[in-house]
Amino acid sequence: MPTAASCTRTGPRIRNRRLDHCRLHCFAYLAFAGLFTLLGLFPPRMPGQWEMVFFQKAAVAVFLTFFVAAHSAGAYYAGSTTSITAADAALAAVTLARYGLAEGWRAWTA
Repeated sequence: MPTAASCTRTGPRIRNRRLDHCRLHCFAYLAFAGLFTLLGLFPPRMPGQWEMVFFQKAAVAVFLTFFVAAHSAGAYYAGSTTSITAADAALAAVTLARYGLAEGWRAWTA
């Protein structure tokens, strides 16, 4: 995952793009920390949130696997693509397992 140190090791023009990219990741991590907290605290009261979190994490993993890695623009994300893909795929798998264990589909009928 990109860190502040890895974002500052490049030239000035690329550094600004990388810092913007790192800021977006930071905001996304905070948003998903909140979403996962809500799902952990109130699993039966969150209709649609289970599916939204799973879809986003699975979509990011698929996108990074097939699109970014296959295009030259993927070189910009060279060091972080694999770790982000692995983390999002793992979170998608855990969310899907938790969805089944917590019977998340029942939130639609509550």
